Order: sequence, then C-alpha cells, then structure tokens
Amino acid sequence: AGNTERARINTDGKFGIGTSSPNMPLSIESSDDFLAFFKSTDNKGFIGIADNDTTGYISAENDTMSFGAATGVNANNLNINLSNNNVGIGTSSIGSAYKLDVNGKVKARGVLELDDVLTLNAISTPADPGTNQSSIYMDSADGAIRVKINVGGTTVTRTLATFE
Repeated sequence: AGNTERARINTDGKFGIGTSSPNMPLSIESSDDFLAFFKSTDNKGFIGIADNDTTGYISAENDTMSFGAATGVNANNLNINLSNNNVGIGTSSIGSAYKLDVNGKVKARGVLELDDVLTLNAISTPADPGTNQSSIYMDSADGAIRVKINVGGTTVTRTLATFE
C-alpha cells in the first residue's frame, strides 16, 4: 500500500502484520492503541495466547471480560463485569451483590481499611493461627465473637462478645 509493506508471509509460513520480519506463526506490530480487535456477529469475542506450555486467553461476552491462564474458556481466573464494575477472582460468576468476589484466601500486604461493616459468617473453631498471627471469628457453636492470638508460638483464645 503506497509502496509500504503491510503484511508478509515468510517461506517458513510465519505471517507478519506491520513487520517485515515475523518471528512467530503470527506476529503483529502496531503503534495504535489496540494491537488487534475481534468482534463476532453475536458480540462474543475470544483471543487465545500460547507460549511454550502455557495457554492464556481473553474473552468477552455479555458485558464481561475474562482473563485466564487455562486451557478452556470456562476455567476463568479473573472476570470483570463491565456493566456494574464487579470483579471476580477464581470464580466464573460475578453477581451483583459483591464488588469483589474472591474464591480462596485474600491477603492484604498493608493495612486493610473498612469504611463500612465487616460481616463474619459463623464457622466452627478455626485452626490456631501461625506465630505472631491472630484470627477473629464468629463461633457457630454459640454465636460468640472470638479472637485467637498466637504470640511466640503460644495461642490464647479470648471472647470479644457473646450472643444472649
């Protein structure tokens, strides 16, 4: 186009767009905001990415963007609902009840700050926390709010509030 090469197929079958030296089966180089844009007629999209033995994907359907490192679309790792800005991590469903829905443990490497309510669901007594850690829980046996504190390898349990 205008004496400028736009695409190339090498003799080894590697195809390049925006590059004269493709080094992968499909190589795309661009200075635009988007490297590639795919849209199907039913407004569903899917991009698969593979590098050696890892597989990743980005898919879009029904106002949800999904990102993952799995061999199938249903094994979602991160989902963002674009209509309500809710995020799911480790779960394929993003409901409207929670802004952040995490399947598994959550760790804050700094201060966890709450501007509203912390809700505890009743559980049976948890295992002792690790050294220099503590656990706050609602005991399913009697509804009491308890804290387990482990200092120097010794764990003590204290009741913060009881249900009467």
